[in-house]
Amino acid sequence: MITKGITKMSDVVQAIIVGISVSFFSSVLFFIFQTLINRRNVKRIKADVDIKNIKAGLQAELMSDLEEKGESFIRRGYATTRDKEIYDKLYKAYHELGNNGVMTSMYEKVMALPLEKVKKYPAHKQQYKEA
Repeated sequence: MITKGITKMSDVVQAIIVGISVSFFSSVLFFIFQTLINRRNVKRIKADVDIKNIKAGLQAELMSDLEEKGESFIRRGYATTRDKEIYDKLYKAYHELGNNGVMTSMYEKVMALPLEKVKKYPAHKQQYKEA
């Protein structure tokens, strides 16, 4: 009878130890998984910030290029077909990045420019123009 009581008591103690061990290891595993998830989220947030900064830098470069080229074309008074094609592609890339109301006016002015200035030849070179 005493042996049965000891066996039952040791079974209870063993069950408690197993329960504590399972709880401990599951807590450790949960902590490890939570840490990995948090690290992954931190990396994702950092990547999002990096992308945002790259996007802002690219937008600033495009804006500067659009402004420089646009002012040059406007001063010149015309733009070639190739000038307008390149300017249009730059503007569309800039526009896709958002916050782009600043360059719309310049874009419209450039697109409204005549395609090419009429070339005037000196009188003594008229013969070469016709040939």
